[in-house]
Amino acid sequence: MQLNANKKSLTLNIKTDEGKKIMYDLIKKAAVFVENIAPGSAERNGFGWEKLHAMNPKLIYASLKGFNEGSRFEDVKAFEPVAQSAGGAASTTGWNKGQANAPTQSTALGDSNSGMHLTIDILAALLQREHTGEGAFVYQSMQDAVLNLCRIKLSVGLTRLKVGKLILTLMFTSLFKTATRAGQQLPTPWVTQNGLLILALMAGKTANYTRKKFIH
Repeated sequence: MQLNANKKSLTLNIKTDEGKKIMYDLIKKAAVFVENIAPGSAERNGFGWEKLHAMNPKLIYASLKGFNEGSRFEDVKAFEPVAQSAGGAASTTGWNKGQANAPTQSTALGDSNSGMHLTIDILAALLQREHTGEGAFVYQSMQDAVLNLCRIKLSVGLTRLKVGKLILTLMFTSLFKTATRAGQQLPTPWVTQNGLLILALMAGKTANYTRKKFIH
């Protein structure tokens, strides 16, 4: 499944009338609809929960985003290093001293783990539908998924940070610090006077929106 074996795929442009019609026809017969596109994009293109629920009342609508609804980062895209930093995983990696003393991302706690949490949500919604006959809206944030797996370490202070708190900051710069682990270039935080700084590089409309909302 990870490599798309035995999957059936269809590419649609949901911004066109033809693409929308094909998608709507599929949704009317679907059991579960999963979306992981930019925050607000599904609604803008006519695929929000309320519209699809009216179209197919038994549909399970599953949404995966970087941050919780109501968070000040709710409208921001998230990536693996951002999720691991916001969820606390990055503070439990690395060593206190030596060349590898800066925390970095561990295994795919932000991406794959979030998908697993969403799967649990979907299964619970399917079981509920067996009793109610109604579909449901389920929402999973990457930050919460990471935090859930790190809750014990974080609650008892089993972190390796010695320079202050880990700061999640959305920045826009050509500087990108990396560390080589097992032959891969992984993002690592910058050490600052106030703590550790994660740089999440973005471009295009997302960068312009985030600059206006968060960078002063």
